[in-house]
Amino acid sequence: MKFRPEAGDFPLEQDSCKADYAQARELGRVRLGQRALYFSHLTWTGVLPLDQVEQAVDHTGLAGLRRAVDQVHVSDDVLSYLLELIEATRRDPQILQGASPRATLALTHISQALALASDRDYVVPEDVQSMFYDVIAHRLIFAPRAAETPQAQKELMARLMQGVKAPRLR
Repeated sequence: MKFRPEAGDFPLEQDSCKADYAQARELGRVRLGQRALYFSHLTWTGVLPLDQVEQAVDHTGLAGLRRAVDQVHVSDDVLSYLLELIEATRRDPQILQGASPRATLALTHISQALALASDRDYVVPEDVQSMFYDVIAHRLIFAPRAAETPQAQKELMARLMQGVKAPRLR
């Protein structure tokens, strides 16, 4: 691409562009134009982030990890706790549509994966709790004005968790 200073085009140093993007992102105000500038600069310089990504695991390794996650034990008490949390999303008047069966499976599997990543072969209630918001909140339909901001959603989800007694593992 040819730069035209008279039109306001100037070549940017890659580090400068990255720093500008990171600073704007920290402020929470990355505008479409800023994102477009950043990504078009990457294509001008021929440096694309995906070109620098290296494979971490092959399909055989990934299949092995999936099998290992499936082997992580979920006790009846922890499973009941997880199901009670899901049910709480369905009963709360501030939630129009609660968590689905697929959401239940997703929370179960991610809790198993977290346990495996924590070098355990069993799920503890803290695994479920730590993943509850991230896995479930975006799957819910909240009542108008009930949880208009992400912070309000987190507070609602925290209230749901406080209303369900976590099991004590023996």
